[in-house]
Amino acid sequence: MQRHLELTCCTCDKMWDSIQGASQYLSQAQTCQWDVGLLDRHPVFTHLPPKSRILDIGAGPGTHSIPLALRGHQITAVEPAFGMVTTLQQRQTHHQLTTIDIIQKRWEDIDIHHDLPHHYDIALASFSLGMIDIQQAIQNMQECAHTVVLLWHVGVPTWEELYLQIWEKLHGYPYYPLPKSECLLNIIQSMNIHPQVTLDKFSCFYRFETMQHACKYFESELNIITRQQKHLLHSLLDDILLWKNDEFRLEGTTHYAIFSWETAANST
Repeated sequence: MQRHLELTCCTCDKMWDSIQGASQYLSQAQTCQWDVGLLDRHPVFTHLPPKSRILDIGAGPGTHSIPLALRGHQITAVEPAFGMVTTLQQRQTHHQLTTIDIIQKRWEDIDIHHDLPHHYDIALASFSLGMIDIQQAIQNMQECAHTVVLLWHVGVPTWEELYLQIWEKLHGYPYYPLPKSECLLNIIQSMNIHPQVTLDKFSCFYRFETMQHACKYFESELNIITRQQKHLLHSLLDDILLWKNDEFRLEGTTHYAIFSWETAANST
């Protein structure tokens, strides 16, 4: 993970500072239905008692926090990026929700004994494990929740397929992919944890009204800085994106694993 972060020179808190980018991310989540899909299919969530306390780590624009709060649960959302937090706050106001506490920090910077207001029924990290010290991050989750649920990639996700195609052309050196679920499972098992593992997938659609919108979105994701890079990105996306139903699209299928287990706190 450290090698990936060093070479891409981009962290999630910086990537999602833009409100426009966060809104685009939310639109994709809702189009692909990965916001409620997890909640409707996984037993950990379908059998949740009313008013459960849930810690949502890397909550983004409220991808899961808002649906969970609308179902009557108490949420603490940990999210560092300004754009994501602003979008989450706007949605919280729109739905008149008072059951979401937002902490604008990276999970790595959280003091679990002072920053978190509760002990939780579930600690959820959904595609938000871009951290250098994964083992310590998981240990902290275990200390503050009865159940831990992690979602992470199996194989190459749709957005990373794009990176692999164009990153070297834009930056002059190869893209270094994220570690995938097998690496995460090795770390979890090295901690003497034996999780339940469920495999799932969703159809992924990146949708843009104009090529300019697409370029603006991917400039942030791909750490594009110079004018030359921007022109080249436009040319590359023009060849890759599909024109379909009066919009530009990047389509694919993203496979992922759900790791879940009860912590020692649940047996005391």
